[in-house]
Amino acid sequence: MFRAKGSTRAVGGRPQRLRPDAEEAGSSGDTQRDSEEVPFVEDERTWIRWPVSLFMALIYRPIWKPLVVAGSEITDQIAHAYHHLPENEKNKIGKSLKPSHPTIGSNFAAAWEARDANVAGGGGFSLSSDATGGLSYGAAGGATDAGYDGFDTSYDEVVLHGNGSINWDAAHMFGYQALGEMTLIGKTIAEAFYGLSKDEKIYTYYEGCSDGGREGMSQVQRWGELYDGVIAGAPAFRFAQQQVLHVLSSTIEHTLDYYPPPCELAKIVNATIAACDPLDGRTDGVVSRTDLCKLNFDLKSIIGESYYCAEKNNTSLGFGFNKRQAPGSTSSYQPEQNGTVSAEDVAVAQAVYDGLFNKKGERAYLSWQIASELGDATTEYDEDSDSWTLSIPSTGGEYVTKFIQLLDLDNLSNLDGVTYDTLVEWMTIGMIRYGDSLKTTLPDLTTFKSNGGKLLHYHGESDSSIPAASSVHYWQSVRSIMYGDLKNEESLAALH
Repeated sequence: MFRAKGSTRAVGGRPQRLRPDAEEAGSSGDTQRDSEEVPFVEDERTWIRWPVSLFMALIYRPIWKPLVVAGSEITDQIAHAYHHLPENEKNKIGKSLKPSHPTIGSNFAAAWEARDANVAGGGGFSLSSDATGGLSYGAAGGATDAGYDGFDTSYDEVVLHGNGSINWDAAHMFGYQALGEMTLIGKTIAEAFYGLSKDEKIYTYYEGCSDGGREGMSQVQRWGELYDGVIAGAPAFRFAQQQVLHVLSSTIEHTLDYYPPPCELAKIVNATIAACDPLDGRTDGVVSRTDLCKLNFDLKSIIGESYYCAEKNNTSLGFGFNKRQAPGSTSSYQPEQNGTVSAEDVAVAQAVYDGLFNKKGERAYLSWQIASELGDATTEYDEDSDSWTLSIPSTGGEYVTKFIQLLDLDNLSNLDGVTYDTLVEWMTIGMIRYGDSLKTTLPDLTTFKSNGGKLLHYHGESDSSIPAASSVHYWQSVRSIMYGDLKNEESLAALH
């Protein structure tokens, strides 16, 4: 059957490709879903559409006119691509990817530079449906719905089956496998369609930030032989620690029984930036030496300073990005606020920057750098009591309810009985449970390096959602595992 549309999605169950190390092992399930009928829509952009995991190659034509190729021809191309895979690669993909009944739309062109460019999702549990990022470079693009209708359904919506058990198929597909399958099949399709010989190389690149950065790290770690270059920004690769950390600020407020007005928190952040900005030698509104800020600036010095904020409707993503408008964000009313910074306000801010410790005083995880926004600590105004009340970020709350407690709830209703040790326990459960799927901290990148791959890993120092120190920690672990036998300067040179 031949169908096409400007943007489409594909569905299908996936086998699991597990490559756990000695410390990471797990199990998986396997489900199968039928493909959907898609009405024909003639568009400048059309996708190769598979009823399974699929690589959707979008290749641009300079004249931007649809080129409709007979369905039988495309079927032959896909079948040719699959059957020319090495047997070991066919086994990795499994029977669900065999193109026995493809439903395809196509738009092919000659302007191709032997490049594949893939872009992943951003924050939260999303996967990108946009395969156009490489078009201006003459590159084919790819996108995948991961087998659970991921273009219209986020992973957190399907993490649990109806009986409350974990959907392991979706966990592994979202975690790392869908993108790897997409790239593997996509490169083979492009090779077959353009008539490349086995000696002609297709250069493959990937770019993503936040959870897209985590997805990028998953590809470097598990599918390193497929990629020539990966740009991974602010990776959320310690998924359990990262998500539970979003509950820390609310737990601090609940423990201290103090809920600061948002304007006071903003005052503390802005005053910290003003004091620490010059420490890097340039006053530009950016704190680039948070280490010097920690050593030389005391938050208590802000106590007594005045603040004022006009009334407004506040927008929050729940990721700490409280000033950004985006799909899925929520709004709440904030009345006019004025007063002076109190010791209680500073205590909340200081505890957030200090991070999570257990009752023994042992650090459980890394926290955000000083001068980062305190978005997770934002409280909610209660008009009935004319006071500020607890507002648990759903980013962390939903992770706890669905991934840890296995309850189909979008957030924690309260923090009654929750202590800092409770947060540590939640982190531990998540780390063990999803260690071979969502966690992407494998430090041995030998396969990627041996294939000539280059990784650009960046992280904003004042990231208020994913601690910048988490990237530093991973960098140090890679250096230790891959170049531990080298001297300090030699290992630094090897990493660059």
